Amino acid sequence: MDAMLKEELKTVTERENEGFKIDSLEKADWALKKLKAIQAHDDEIGRVAKNNIDQAIAWRDRELDKNQANREYFEGLLTDYLRDQRLVDKKFKIDTPNGRVSTRKNPAGLAYDEKMVL
Repeated sequence: MDAMLKEELKTVTERENEGFKIDSLEKADWALKKLKAIQAHDDEIGRVAKNNIDQAIAWRDRELDKNQANREYFEGLLTDYLRDQRLVDKKFKIDTPNGRVSTRKNPAGLAYDEKMVL
């Protein structure tokens, strides 16, 4: 925002307290300048906010990606442990205060009529 618009924005609050009334073209022009300065300030605030939002979203995405990689690692370790224990005991389940890991049988397949699906 240029210096002239910043100065216009500063004088907006000064005039609000005076009970200003537009009764001439000159005053209307003055009010339009103030509106232009206010809009420029709104645009600047929007740009700054968008930049901060974009940075926060990028940070969130990086952190979630790290968490996903860690999640996959530990799920793989648990899967391997469960598989090894299932060789010894077919009904083995991991059951701790922090969670459970087990397997379930999936249905053999879905029966559907191909003509109905189309």
